[in-house]
Amino acid sequence: PAPASASASASAASSAAVWGTMAHPPGRVGGAQAKVKAKGKCAGKSGASTGPGAGVKKHRPPTDHEQAAGIVFKMLRTKESRKSGASIKSLVYRDDILNKKATYALSCETLRNLNTIKEVLEECQFFDKNNCKRREIIYVWVYELLFGMWRRTPKYKRHWSVAKMQEEIKEAFDKIKTRRGESTADASKAKKMQTKREALPRYVRVNTLKISVDLALSQLSVDLGQGIEKHSIFPDVLVLPANLGKKSLSHLHKHKFVVEGQVVLQGLASCMPVNALMDFNTSQPQSQWNAVDACAAPGNKTTQLAARLDGKGHVFAFDSDPKRFDRLGANVKLCGADGIVTPFLRDFLKVDPV
Repeated sequence: PAPASASASASAASSAAVWGTMAHPPGRVGGAQAKVKAKGKCAGKSGASTGPGAGVKKHRPPTDHEQAAGIVFKMLRTKESRKSGASIKSLVYRDDILNKKATYALSCETLRNLNTIKEVLEECQFFDKNNCKRREIIYVWVYELLFGMWRRTPKYKRHWSVAKMQEEIKEAFDKIKTRRGESTADASKAKKMQTKREALPRYVRVNTLKISVDLALSQLSVDLGQGIEKHSIFPDVLVLPANLGKKSLSHLHKHKFVVEGQVVLQGLASCMPVNALMDFNTSQPQSQWNAVDACAAPGNKTTQLAARLDGKGHVFAFDSDPKRFDRLGANVKLCGADGIVTPFLRDFLKVDPV
């Protein structure tokens, strides 16, 4: 088949457009009526704006809860359709996600507690009493109320309908715990254990198509702090210590090496397949390879394989989802693997092997 072009994907629509009106009902902001008075009805009249940008409506940036709700919505929609979709990490690390760490935590914990949250909402008949167009924002805020940082959230920032029914929601939660044989003390203990999880190291992959492992290690140690080291088995993986500061981790996502594709934020499990395919102790294949990645997007393993081939072979990368295919093409180009990887917008199972 002829290779399809891997054009960079268009910027995702702002989450504010989808979720910006969800935290409060129309005409309400933080539980108070938002009254907007126009000073002039048409240009030229006293008080009317006639300068550049006149008449352009300014949208506030989306909140962490709204962006987390958008991710929960996409994950649930993917699950219902039983089709492959983007992972939580790939959704969180998009450019339009403002606070990646908080959004990732809210998304993961909401999905992890979703069955309990749904049961609580059904118990208190929340959706029968409230007209909600998007349930996902409710899921996120109920997680915050029952398990998260509700008390530390200023009242004017809380979701108004969840705040209105917070006592009923808590009572429903207590009833469910009683039916399950769980005490309030048990739930409190579980919550403390959740917040005191053991810190684990982070992993990144060095893209050897653009930079050497030694150079990446030395520069990241200077920029992020000491304690970064090579992985004991995988030659292209660096291990970041668990005690690396929050500021350092935040800086990592905006680091020049990450932005330019020299270092890839890739989990250890994702780095295993290519190393399992090739000899751990050999940095290059012994002969020419033609490799096929049957479900390639977003392209982390694809570009890792391209780097390990180091010019001695070619990778044919297939993906049937147009949006994920665009992401694949962008990552291949960013990592400098476009001369080694040929992307195909095709279902690999329908490709004639001959």
